[in-house]
Amino acid sequence: MDFRLKVFQTVAELQSFTKAAKMLSLSQPAVSKHIAELEKKYNHSLFIRNNGRVQLTPEGNYLLSKTKQILQLFAETEEHFFSNQHNLPKEICLGASSSIAQYILPKSLPKLKKLYPETHFLLKSGNTDEIENLVIEQKIPFGLIEGTHRNPSLQYERFLKDEIVLVCNSNTQTNDSIKLKTLLKLPLVLREQGSGTRAIIENHLRENNIFLKDLQVDAVLNNSESIKTYLNHSDSFAFISIHAILDDLKGGNLKIVDIASFSMERYFYFTTLKGHYSPNYTTLKRFFSKNI
Repeated sequence: MDFRLKVFQTVAELQSFTKAAKMLSLSQPAVSKHIAELEKKYNHSLFIRNNGRVQLTPEGNYLLSKTKQILQLFAETEEHFFSNQHNLPKEICLGASSSIAQYILPKSLPKLKKLYPETHFLLKSGNTDEIENLVIEQKIPFGLIEGTHRNPSLQYERFLKDEIVLVCNSNTQTNDSIKLKTLLKLPLVLREQGSGTRAIIENHLRENNIFLKDLQVDAVLNNSESIKTYLNHSDSFAFISIHAILDDLKGGNLKIVDIASFSMERYFYFTTLKGHYSPNYTTLKRFFSKNI
């Protein structure tokens, strides 16, 4: 597959070179170079640039429609040749940190089971530290984790982008947008020590000179479901993965409170022992990369 087409599609859908660069983990000059090469190859301008925003030209719209077809055919071809090339064992244990185990994997596991009906899948969940320890102790072949990757015994590969947002009960009286310093006055619910989500929150706040000791912490709970239930019965606030609250937002139970000039983005990661190669890991990594 011509990776430049993937870059082109991402820019076209996000209407931004900057956002596309972040999404693809590339520098903005690299994205611009890929687009310039496509424009030179096809001898047509693909985008109209205007104050940081981009808009497709007629030729760009045509290429986008063809690109979607090409990428779909490529995905179907890989699925045909690779999905059943390696048979998984009769039983395999997956490990995932709590947000991934609760809100992301369950949507993909039925398709995985359909591809490998003879395999019995077990799912262990815990916070990021617990899943990393299970991998190090070789109790699970690999893990899917959140948070900052830091253990020197493990290797990490990104597989999904996430955003952590501030939420509260939809009935809580608050502005739709607040200043960062307002956090110091809000009652907050946090995840437990060892949670990847908590580590990300602490790091981002620390970078903005806000420290845990200065926050008004109402409670510390060990999973997102407990936090959401707490919020539904209080006027407290919490930072939670956007993937964990999609149904709550649709149902009107919770609402997002924007923080001016502040955001928390992160990636979820595959992790396994350094230097460890396993066809099971390769097969499952390929599956989840395409189906999450």
